[in-house]
Amino acid sequence: MNRKKLFIVNTGSTFLSRIGGNLLSFVTLPLFVTYYGDSLYGVFILAVGVTVSLALFDFCTKTALVRYTAEYLVDKDKDRYNTARAGSVIISGVLGSVFALFVFAMSFFAETAFSIESENASQALDVFQMAALYTLVFVVARVAQSILEGNQLFY
Repeated sequence: MNRKKLFIVNTGSTFLSRIGGNLLSFVTLPLFVTYYGDSLYGVFILAVGVTVSLALFDFCTKTALVRYTAEYLVDKDKDRYNTARAGSVIISGVLGSVFALFVFAMSFFAETAFSIESENASQALDVFQMAALYTLVFVVARVAQSILEGNQLFY
């Protein structure tokens, strides 16, 4: 694929991805607020915010894997690439597990720590526990995203 076509495909896929995410947020916001109510929607936003914030502490595994994947396309050093990929998977798996356990533990203290009404406490517990699962998936899925970015298939 020539560079011009690659640029158009990458720009288009990024644009569609961002538009799709924004449209999804725009459509689901009223549904979440209606279903959860104001206070539980705040708990939902808090749980997702904690999840995304924790994913920033990835010890640069995402950046390193993008770099090693891109270098592999040039130098074909399979051993170095496999080492980087395996290291990234292990670090992401461990970090994802630790972060998920942290969010899961937060779920038991959410009622008192975040002043959640007692009638919403059980649903808040569920929201935090689902966020814990999402944390694990989110952090580990960044490995696949890094490989795709390194191969210049998707940004």
